[in-house]
Parts: sequence; structure tokens; C-alpha cells
Amino acid sequence: MRIISYLISLLLLSACAKTPQKAPLSLWYDEPAAGWNDALPIGNGRAGAMVFGGVEKEQLQLNENTLYSGEPSVVYKDAKITPEMFDKVVGLMKAGKYNTASDLVCKNWLGRLHQYYQPFGDLHIQNNKQGDAGGYKRALNISDAIATTVYEQNGTHYEREVFASYPDDVIVMRLKSSRPDGIDISLDFTSPHPTALQKGADDRLILHGQAPGYVERRTFKQLEEWGDQYKHPELYDANGKRKFNKRMLYGDEIDRKGMFFEAQLKPVFPKDGKCEITDSGIHVYDTDEVYFVLSMATSFNGFDKSPSREGIDPSAKAAGILDKALSYDYQTLKQRHTEDYRSLFDRVGFELVSSPEQKAMPTDKRIEQFAQTADPDLAALLFQFGRYLMISGSRPGGQPLNLQGMWNKDTIPAWNCGYTININTEMNYWPAGPANLSECQQPLFRMIRELAVSGAETAKNMYNRRGWVAHHNTSIWRESLP
Repeated sequence: MRIISYLISLLLLSACAKTPQKAPLSLWYDEPAAGWNDALPIGNGRAGAMVFGGVEKEQLQLNENTLYSGEPSVVYKDAKITPEMFDKVVGLMKAGKYNTASDLVCKNWLGRLHQYYQPFGDLHIQNNKQGDAGGYKRALNISDAIATTVYEQNGTHYEREVFASYPDDVIVMRLKSSRPDGIDISLDFTSPHPTALQKGADDRLILHGQAPGYVERRTFKQLEEWGDQYKHPELYDANGKRKFNKRMLYGDEIDRKGMFFEAQLKPVFPKDGKCEITDSGIHVYDTDEVYFVLSMATSFNGFDKSPSREGIDPSAKAAGILDKALSYDYQTLKQRHTEDYRSLFDRVGFELVSSPEQKAMPTDKRIEQFAQTADPDLAALLFQFGRYLMISGSRPGGQPLNLQGMWNKDTIPAWNCGYTININTEMNYWPAGPANLSECQQPLFRMIRELAVSGAETAKNMYNRRGWVAHHNTSIWRESLP
């Protein structure tokens, strides 16, 4: 009993002892991002941004993970497989005649590519103050999921914070200066989609547009050499002649099909400040602090609903999200964000030892030296960065991580930026369980349930089989054809 009492006393003393405060885990750099691949990702499982950290011009490249081209898929009757053809292919495979089986499958079974994950747009922040900057540092604190940029200009200290909140479903950006009138900035939206228009409202800036109703990354030469014109009635007439000389169709070109999207941005002044909002953008000046709350929404209403005919109103959704978030001040928004994020991220600690000199270097310099000089702490940071991306890109209620997570700048991205479900999707989610982030798998499990619905149609109509089937690739529309 004395031993048990002694152990209990030790445990109580340990619980009362003050835990040393650990330095936050950060990726940091001493210059702005030179391009998209150097920018820093933030996300809340639905909306995200790549933060460039510029001084003269800051850029947030925006994504919302339901924004895809196209609509629910067409199932082509030409893809129906006769029992004889199915049995023949199976027999060839059993006989080891894989090339012959592959030729038959490619000629008779294959459908077409699925549709494409789309970029939303960009938020640009122009610094109207002139002068060289010093003391520059941009960082991504993955312990709190906050991107920061700090610098000195004309003797004034500037700070910028950006985070994507899951509990409030918004992106928040705060700017501070050490001088009462240090901030003078202009903000505006752009989008790669020609349908997108910016307009100023009474208290906010709005970007509204429609994604393409159809996109194809195969070239016309490929489609015509393969004789696949009939699979693409959007691009070819019944005689196999081209309707267009482009492979991305908007508006009237595609019967007004396509996903609608909208962003709403509102400035908030904790103290005094001046603001002008017009169709050209927002001008903020004569203040030392301002923060902006950004909401994004699309007309997506489910994998089996037309976003142009049966979609939700993205304007109403974006306004509702924004107005709800605006009931909190900046500190409360930040606290709600960090508490939610830490409830997941803080479950796992992982420490490996590197020298103080290595840990004091910018992250890009550490990466450059890694092949020549062991840096175990950088490997531990990479592990935790993977957990950060999982939390940022895959939360309950959102879409699963696609081939680029949720961060994409291209209207015709590599491999459609969709889901390659024979291996890549699984690889994205392999760490979820071991990294103690099981909740982040929920979007993947929902996608599987939805694929079972479209996949049952493919099994019945294409293979004349029960159950359900899905092939190599899919998108938000849950295509299940090969």
C-alpha cells in the first residue's frame, strides 16, 4: 500500500508541475513566394487559399472544394458489355494474354475522362505605401494553422495574419501597423473564369461567376485518332465534326450548364479607419488595424443534382456564412479557430533532434541541405506538416482530398485534379488512422457511399451484374465508368 500511495503522490506532483511551453512548429522563409508552389496553404476542409506573402502585392489564390466543371455524368449506352465480351476478356486474362485483353478493353469498354476541379479566383491586396522593406519573414505556424507575414517599411512595423476557420467556415485576414495611419491598401478579386464579375455592395465586395459546363484535357488530335468523337457530344456533332475550336465551354456554349460560385469579403475596423467599396474593389486607409472576413460558396447540391438547374443559391449561402461569422470579433474568431484545430493537431507529438543552427535556418535552406546533412527535426516537421494538410483539407461535411488536396490554380489541372481511386486516394488517407485523425476520413467514406449509388448503375447497365463497381477515376460527380 505504501508503494501505491507513493506512486499516486508522484503522479499528482507530475500533474501539478508546469509543462514547459514548446515553440510552435513552423515553416518559415525570408522572402515572399516566387510562385504558386512556394506559397503557403491554409484550409478549413471546404475553403482554402495559397498565401504568397508579398509586400507590395499580396495574393491569396482561392479554392472551394465543391467547385468542379460539368454536371452529373452521362452514361453512354455504347459502353454496354455483352456477356460474351465479358467472358472473352476474363478468359484471355486467365490465359495470361494480357495485351490482347487490354486491346479489347481499350477499344470496347472505355468511356471518357471525368470532370475537373476548378480554381475559384484570387484576392489581391495592393500596398499603397512606397518604400523598401526590411526585416521580412513569412511563416506558416502549423501548431495553430495561421500564416503570418511581417516586415518593416519606412520605419513602420507591419504584421499580417491569415487563417481558415472550420467552426465559422470563413477565411480571416488581419493587418496591423505600428503607426496610426500606417495602413493604406486596395483589394480586388480576379478569377480565371471569364464569367466571373466583381461588384461592390454597401459593406462588402462580391465575386460571382459560373464554372465551365464542360472541360476536356485530351487534345482534338487524340480524340479523333482514337475515334472517340461520339463520346464527346459537347465538342462534336453527330457526324464527328468539331463544334468548337476549344475544349473549355461556358454559358451558352454548353446550354448554360455549370456550377455557380460566389465570394463575399467584408472589412472590419476594431478602431477608426476609412473605407471605400466600389465595383473596382476596396480601399482601406488611415488606420493601424483592419481585418477581413471572406466567405465562399457554390451551387453544388449533391453529386446527383444539376448545379445549374437544381443547385442551391451561392449568394444566399455566402451571405449567411459571412453574417454569422461577423457576430464574432477578430480575437474570438481566432480563438474558435485555434481551439478547434488544436483539438486535432495536438493529439500527436513527434520530436527528433537537430542542431540549434539547423532549426534557426529558413525552411527552404534546410531542404536544400537535407541531402548532404542529416536534419532529423526537419523530417519530424514534415510528418506534422502532413497532419496539418490532412486537417486543413479534409473535414466532416467537406469533400475528400483530391490529387492536390484542395489547392489548385489551373482550370485544366494535371490528371483532372480528381480522385485516382486505384491508389492515390488511398495514399492520401493512409496516415489518417496512424496520425490520430480518424475524423478526417469522413469525406472519403461519404464518397464511397455515393460511388456505390452511381456504381450500381454502371454494374447493371454496363456489365449486367449485381452490386456496384467503380474504376480508376472519379470526381465530385462520382463517375463510375471506366
